[in-house]
Amino acid sequence: MSFVRVLFVALFTATAAVSAHAAIINFTIAEGATTEATGSFSYTSANPILSYGDLTAFSLTIGGATYSLPFVQASANYDYFQFDTTAKSFVPGNANGSFGPLGPFLLSAFASDFSSGFDFFSAPRDDFTEVTQSIFDHPFDSVTVTTASALPEPASLASFGAALGFLGFLAFRRRREAI
Repeated sequence: MSFVRVLFVALFTATAAVSAHAAIINFTIAEGATTEATGSFSYTSANPILSYGDLTAFSLTIGGATYSLPFVQASANYDYFQFDTTAKSFVPGNANGSFGPLGPFLLSAFASDFSSGFDFFSAPRDDFTEVTQSIFDHPFDSVTVTTASALPEPASLASFGAALGFLGFLAFRRRREAI
């Protein structure tokens, strides 16, 4: 029976360790009392600082426009995103694009032709305050981040299910031998 307990603890620990890196982050970006954008992203990366490449999903809604993970990962200009998974906060920094390093930006992504995209820069910097041609340049002075419950990965669930099935089989076999 001790072997079964050790196996169960090992599988449960492995499942918990893998799932610990899976999370959904919801966020709201505001300037004063005005909500500029809302969004969410998920990741399974163990990296302490995430970039767009570490994300499994991304959604950002600004006014009537919504940007998704394929858009931001394919963006060629002003492509910037960093999130500290330990502090649960964005890491502002410089976005690099056709016009060289600019910033500090909270996050940004523009299509290669600059026909659509977004960037958020720390208020009170007022270089860009316009919203034109589906290009969204917005100042922000606050970001609210909330973490949803962890998402179990399919492999983790399969490992956990296999462990439970194995324990059930051992209990069945033990009961049958007792008869």
